[in-house]
Amino acid sequence: MLIYAFRRLLLLPVILFVVTLILFLLILRLPAEQRVLIYLPSTRSLSPEEFQRLVETQIERYGLDDPWP
Repeated sequence: MLIYAFRRLLLLPVILFVVTLILFLLILRLPAEQRVLIYLPSTRSLSPEEFQRLVETQIERYGLDDPWP
């Protein structure tokens, strides 16, 4: 039983790395507009034009529209 627990503990960092990598790659596959929406606060008080301008500003600021190197 001790060997089983030890193996599971050794696999834990590998599993965490793989899950993190998968999530990172899934987020990269999202279009820039959807990626920036993840990080924006609630914008209920903005008009649609202001909201679109805010999204475009954030995309340009963080280079979300740049191609993958």
